Amino acid sequence: MAERPAETRTRKKQQQRYRRLTYLTVLALLLAGCGVWFAARAGWSPLFPPDSGSSPGDVSLPEDGPGGSGSSSQAGAPGSNSSEDDRSLTEDPGQPVWFVPESEAVDASWYDDAVFLGDSRLDGFRLYAGPSGATYFTEAGAKALSIADKNTERLPDGSKVPILKALEGRTFSKVYLNLGMNNLGDYDIQKEFVDAYAADIDRIRAIQPDCDIYLMTLFPVTAEQEAKGSYVNNRAIADLNSCIRYLAAEKGVYLLEVDSVLTDADGNLPEESSFDGIHLTPEACKLWRQYLDTHTVQKSAAESERS
Repeated sequence: MAERPAETRTRKKQQQRYRRLTYLTVLALLLAGCGVWFAARAGWSPLFPPDSGSSPGDVSLPEDGPGGSGSSSQAGAPGSNSSEDDRSLTEDPGQPVWFVPESEAVDASWYDDAVFLGDSRLDGFRLYAGPSGATYFTEAGAKALSIADKNTERLPDGSKVPILKALEGRTFSKVYLNLGMNNLGDYDIQKEFVDAYAADIDRIRAIQPDCDIYLMTLFPVTAEQEAKGSYVNNRAIADLNSCIRYLAAEKGVYLLEVDSVLTDADGNLPEESSFDGIHLTPEACKLWRQYLDTHTVQKSAAESERS
C-alpha cells in the first residue's frame, strides 16, 4: 500500500535530522583531532591563561631566582652575584626584582653608551624623541628572529650584517630592546617568539657581556585598528607582553612596562597617540621617552665591577 503524504514527509525529516547529526559528529571529531595534532606538534601552551590579568609578579621563578643563576632581589644587574647588604631594586616586596620602578629622571648623557634595537615603532621614537647620544639599530619589519640573521645594517666597508652582528667591536653598557609587533603574524606565535627572543638575549650577552639589558613591553593599537579584525590586535599584543614579562624573569634582564603610559581605560592606544592605529605620534614618543628617563637602574661602582 502506498505511503500517505504525511508519513512520507515525517520519514524524510527524520532522515534529514539523522544526516545533520552524523555530519556534526564527524566534524566535531575532525576538529578535536586537529586540535590534538597541533598541540602535539607545538608542544606549547600559553604562558598565561587568556584574560588572566597577569602581571610580572605572577611569573613563577626558578628556585635560584631570575635566570636560575643564584641571584637574589638585589640592585645589581639580574644574574650578577650581589652581596647580602646590597639594596633591593625595588622597596615594594610585591614587585619582582626584574621590574624597574620609577626613579629620579636621568639626563641625556645616560644614553651615551646605550644602544636601541627594534622595529619601525622604535625608529619613530628615535626620530621624534630619542636621545641624540644613543646608538640605534632599527629596521622596519624587524622581529625577534630577524635581528640575528637578516642583513640590514650597513658597515663602513659597504657590506651589510644583521643587527646583532653590528654590536660586535663596540662597547655598550645598556641595551634597550623593543621587538614583537612583527612577530604577531607568526605561526605558533608564542613559542617562536620566546625561543627567538631568548636566543637574542643570549647572543647580546655573549657580544656585550657587561651590559644591562632592558626589555620594553609593546604598546597596544587603537580601537579603530582593533575593529579591523586584523592579526595585529590587542589580545595578541597582550599575550606577547606576557611572554616579555616571562623572559625578563627567566633570562634575568630588566623589564620596562612602557605600554602603561599609552593605554587608555579600555586597553587601547589612544586615538590621538597614533596616525595610523599602530605607529606613534611625536607627542606619544615624548611620553615614551619620559618613561625611560624615569625608569633606570643606577648601580654603584662596586656593583658595576661585579656585573
